Amino acid sequence: MTRKPARTETRVSIIQSVQTPLGFFVLLVLIVEAAAGAFAATSPKPDRTYIVLGMVGLMVLLVVIVSFFAYHRPEALAGIRPTGQNVGSTGILDPSSHDIKITEPSEPGRKGSAIDLHGTFKKAPPEGYTLQIFRVYPNARFTPLRQARIDPKRRKWDALSCDPGGKTGDKRELAVYMVGPGGKVLIDYYSRASQVFYQVRERLIKISSSEDVAWLPAMEIGTPDMVECDRILVEKA
Repeated sequence: MTRKPARTETRVSIIQSVQTPLGFFVLLVLIVEAAAGAFAATSPKPDRTYIVLGMVGLMVLLVVIVSFFAYHRPEALAGIRPTGQNVGSTGILDPSSHDIKITEPSEPGRKGSAIDLHGTFKKAPPEGYTLQIFRVYPNARFTPLRQARIDPKRRKWDALSCDPGGKTGDKRELAVYMVGPGGKVLIDYYSRASQVFYQVRERLIKISSSEDVAWLPAMEIGTPDMVECDRILVEKA
């Protein structure tokens, strides 16, 4: 059985390792650098200066290109395509064209312990995105409540029995977000962690005979594909 030469295997492994635009840029520089180095070794001294300047110029150009994409479209360097058509120059979904609104409650200050949210939209969330309802606290932290149901034909959505949380009279905001795959992973993890933490908290209450046991801390920062569309103030009844 014949075996491929080591040099051929090395080339194949290098090519297979280039799976992103950033990797391609790096490979391109390495190829040009190797070719220019070999050419410079056999060229007259004056020509070597131009070759070196050309290599430096290429490196500067690469830095500029990568810096541009890192600032405006960081996901492009990893070879990730945007999941929607309304992604702006920053790579963040623009909610304005979707016009997702909360229509019920129609006025802020609705009291209740399980508030039904209803809303409308002009354009449904892009593929891979869902509508999620969050409870937003006065300190701007937030927790996920539930996923909204979408009726694409009527261009309406609803999320039933959204609990403002807290004690009677506490005021919170309920917000509707478009959430992509990254945000969905965060929400699912937080929800599972909350279930486990709730069981632990109940045991601590029994052991200590005290209700003064902390809850799982709310989230402070979301993912880039969690985009707020609308919110409304409510009050715990």
